[in-house]
Amino acid sequence: MNKYIELLSEYSLILVKDGTCYKSKLSGVKPMLNYILDGYDLTDFKAYDRVVGKGAALLFVKAKIKEVYTKVISKAAYELLNKYNIKVTFLEMTPYIINRNKDGKCLVEQALENVFDIEEGYHKIISTLAKLGEKND
Repeated sequence: MNKYIELLSEYSLILVKDGTCYKSKLSGVKPMLNYILDGYDLTDFKAYDRVVGKGAALLFVKAKIKEVYTKVISKAAYELLNKYNIKVTFLEMTPYIINRNKDGKCLVEQALENVFDIEEGYHKIISTLAKLGEKND
């Protein structure tokens, strides 16, 4: 088994390219959003993520990630990554990502339901997290 997939029990997101490896334990879309906001060039990196909803997929597209490995992916995330020709490997596909309270849809995925433009979605993610009072650090 791939060592990065095994590390997903400890980390929420791992980004790898040519010996460079970034790891995060932050939850949700925050790790990927922080890398983008901090100006990391993630072009052609591979992403290993525990759960990929439409928000994470949108950020992967924006960052020009070339390949995604995940345990769980939502149908909308899978379709978005395919649209942008990003290779996806997953264990389970679900209709949508469940929120942390396990009583409905993930709020980021819900906010992006009718968003199809990458830049619009990016700004929607930022505003959704701000409304939730979540810090990006």
